[in-house]
Amino acid sequence: MICVGFSVAFASILSKTLRINKIFHNPSIRRIKITARDVAKPIFASLALNVLVLSLWTALSPLHWSREVTAVDEFNRAVTSNGICTSEGFLPYVIILVVGNVGLLALALYQVYNARSLSTEFAESEYIFKALFIAVLVCFVGIPVMIIVEGEPRAYFFLLSSIIFVLCSALLLFMFVPKILFHFNPDKGKQKDAVRQFVSKKYSTGPSSTVDQQGVSYHRKASASSVASWASTGGGETGVSSSPPQEPSDDINKENAELKKTIETLNARVESLVKEQERRGESSVILVPEEKV
Repeated sequence: MICVGFSVAFASILSKTLRINKIFHNPSIRRIKITARDVAKPIFASLALNVLVLSLWTALSPLHWSREVTAVDEFNRAVTSNGICTSEGFLPYVIILVVGNVGLLALALYQVYNARSLSTEFAESEYIFKALFIAVLVCFVGIPVMIIVEGEPRAYFFLLSSIIFVLCSALLLFMFVPKILFHFNPDKGKQKDAVRQFVSKKYSTGPSSTVDQQGVSYHRKASASSVASWASTGGGETGVSSSPPQEPSDDINKENAELKKTIETLNARVESLVKEQERRGESSVILVPEEKV
């Protein structure tokens, strides 16, 4: 149950974060379609791996009850003994489960790292790192203690149960409680602002280009007179160039006209998506800023 629950929880985090990264880290700013099947693939793959390994383990090397005598009296009669469920060839199955689940965890952390610049309304990187920090801390303290009390069945069982409880509680609280609170108290305005800030930061024009009111963007080249004007001010103050800006070429005008048309088409698509999602009662995701270029 630990392996299955771990795989389902972190595969869900991986699928959700991967979907968010595909939407926001879209260099072409084109509309992309992510179906439920695409989101469910990592979950089903991880779950199938764990179920397959556990099934083979149960069929080929099943657990059996084994009792070990720990103390005898003077007549060689058992005084105390410890009983445990064990199997003879468990090591290969444990290695496969550990490698598979650790690999899943590494992929989830990689996607979370890629989503570190996104707002918490879309990616829970902050909560994921908090949950993992608690998990690592508990394992760092609990595993050595488990090795020490291995000969005490009651203490070993209590410590193992406590570690599992803390790990599961940390994951559930940090992952799902914020989602539940956001579901019952949605702040769509804050979510839209977060999208606009990310898009404007990612797709804003650089310092070497300007955009006029007609949507024409062109690269400015520093002329000799403007450089001389800046140098005459001492280089430490703002100089004003008296030379007129260069006119954009025909190729740039044509390219900007196509870009303007593309932006208008994207804005129309975004408006239709927003209306459709508002009609369904879902939160909208905007991929382009509202300001007209």
